[in-house]
Amino acid sequence: SSDFLLYYHQNIMKKAFKDIEENIFFDNLWDISKVLYERAKTRYEVRLATVGSVNDPMLEAARLETVFFAVSLELLKPMIEQIAPSGIQINHDRFSASEANRFSYILPPNIRTDVEAEVKLIREARQAVKSPVMLYVRDYASFAVPTEYKRHAKLNNFYLAANWLNSPFPLYYQEDNCTNCLLDREDWRINFIASLLITQDFDSLPEIKNRWARIYKIISFFQGL
Repeated sequence: SSDFLLYYHQNIMKKAFKDIEENIFFDNLWDISKVLYERAKTRYEVRLATVGSVNDPMLEAARLETVFFAVSLELLKPMIEQIAPSGIQINHDRFSASEANRFSYILPPNIRTDVEAEVKLIREARQAVKSPVMLYVRDYASFAVPTEYKRHAKLNNFYLAANWLNSPFPLYYQEDNCTNCLLDREDWRINFIASLLITQDFDSLPEIKNRWARIYKIISFFQGL
């Protein structure tokens, strides 16, 4: 019947989209986050060596950008329980040993506390509380992973990282005509500069833009603009 054919078509499209998320989106999102993280980390370390540990908006913005992409990497990175036992090469619910090696990095001690606190709140996905990284209150229940993503390690991690990368960078700060804005002026200044640094880095790296286009164009086909 036409109803069966429509139902079958929708299921095939959903399965194809999940396969693309797992096999194409995940790798590209890791590479994008890794390159932007390393660029931000270098900027932060150079600025820190230049001005020292002082109250400097550019230094804090560079640190925020570094932490922002470190959180993305930490969410994508396989957890111990998500790695298949040694010797098992094919397990579609977990990462292989070689994938665990590829998707790994060392979290620097100077940002570890903020990154781990943010990741803990994201994975718990329970409460509305002030973000340790973005510095405004957000409802972490929005990170609750749907069942069709949760049962697969790669899709689970991709879902969390993609949601994190959608975090708002507020365009304005709290004052009389914007009492509901998310940040006070000083925190907003750091947040806004960080967003400009991310934009600058993204715009200056054609390969990263191409990798993001692979994700964006396919999502626009399956889900609409």
